[in-house]
Amino acid sequence: MNDSMWTFFFTTTLFATELYLLLAGIVLLLIVIIVLLILLNKSHRKNLELYRRVALLQQAQQQLQLSERSAKDFVANASHEIQSSLSTIQGFTEIMQQQDLAVQQRNYYTQMISEAMGQLSTLSNQLLLLSRLEHESKVLVKHQYSIKAQLLQALQLFEYQITNKYIMSTLKASEHSFIYGDQVLMLQVWSNLLSNAIKHTPEGGNITIEAICNEQQCTVTVSDTGEGIAEENIPHVFERFYWEKHKYNKETNSNGLGLSIVKKIVDLHTGTIHLSSEVHKGTSVTVCLPQSPL
Repeated sequence: MNDSMWTFFFTTTLFATELYLLLAGIVLLLIVIIVLLILLNKSHRKNLELYRRVALLQQAQQQLQLSERSAKDFVANASHEIQSSLSTIQGFTEIMQQQDLAVQQRNYYTQMISEAMGQLSTLSNQLLLLSRLEHESKVLVKHQYSIKAQLLQALQLFEYQITNKYIMSTLKASEHSFIYGDQVLMLQVWSNLLSNAIKHTPEGGNITIEAICNEQQCTVTVSDTGEGIAEENIPHVFERFYWEKHKYNKETNSNGLGLSIVKKIVDLHTGTIHLSSEVHKGTSVTVCLPQSPL
C-alpha cells in the first residue's frame, strides 16, 4: 500500500471517527434536552398542583370566613330578637307594678307580655328546627301521601286567623294528587307560607293554594293579594333574619326565620322554591318537589 492510499485510509478513518463523535455528541445533547424537558414538565406540573392547592386553600379560607361571618350575624340577630322580647316583657312588667293602673291598662299590658312571650316561644322553636335541619344528615322520613289532605290540614290550623280577617281562601287540588316527602316537615312548609300570606294580606283579601302533581313532580303554589315585596328585596327573602323594609314588619312581628326554614326543608327534598311578588298586588310562592327518590 503506497503513501497516497495510507493517507486516504487515514483521512477517511479520521473523518468517520469525527462524524461518529459528532453524532454521539448530538445524541447526548438530545438526551440532555429530553431530560431537561422532562424535568421542566415535572416542575411545571408540580407548580400547577401547588397553584391548585393554594387556590383551594384560599377558597376554603374565604368560605370559612364567610361561614364565620354568617354565624356571627346569625348569633347577633338571634340575640337581638331575644333581647327585644325580653326588654318588652321587663318594661311592661315594671309598669304593671304600679298600684294606680286602671284595669283596662293592666289588661293591655298583660296582653303585650303574652304576645312577647309567644314571640320568644316561636323563635326558640324555629331556632331548634333550624339547628336540627343543619346538623342532622338524615332528618327526612319520606313517603307518598295526599297533598290535598295536608293542605286542608294546614288551612284548618289557620282557620281562626283567616276568618278573623275575612280572607277568602281557595284550595285547588285533585283528590288523586300525591306528594313524595317528609310529611311532618312539609306541613311546616305550608304552615309557614300560609302564615306569611295571612299576615301580609289585608282584610277581605284572597289566598289561593294550588297543587298540580304528576309522575315526575308535584308543584304547589301559595298566592295572596297582600301588599307584596319590592323587587330589589326579593333576592333576600330567604335569608335568615331578613327584615323587609315595609311597615307591616312591625305590625306582624315577623322574625325573618320562616322563609329560611322553608327553603332549607325544600333543599333537603332536592326541590326548588321560587317567589314572585309585586307591590300592592300580592305574592306567589311556588314549591316543586320530585316525585321519586333521587
